[in-house]
Amino acid sequence: MWLRNPLITGTSVVGITFDNGVVIAADLLGSYGSMAQLRMLPRIFKINDCTVLGGSGDYADFQFLHEVIKEKV
Repeated sequence: MWLRNPLITGTSVVGITFDNGVVIAADLLGSYGSMAQLRMLPRIFKINDCTVLGGSGDYADFQFLHEVIKEKV
């Protein structure tokens, strides 16, 4: 049977807009189940001068999406 639960997860990505731009921030913690194991796991990547990718949840999905977007750029 396939494992259906994400292995490395994380949360806390926030974006705020204001008159002159946008601020996006995220924590760096990655959890394996209920254990906080990875403490320097980036959740925000610059795609180009106008686009930033931020994601929470399963880190493998985020990495895959990031790689696909990098290839397209």
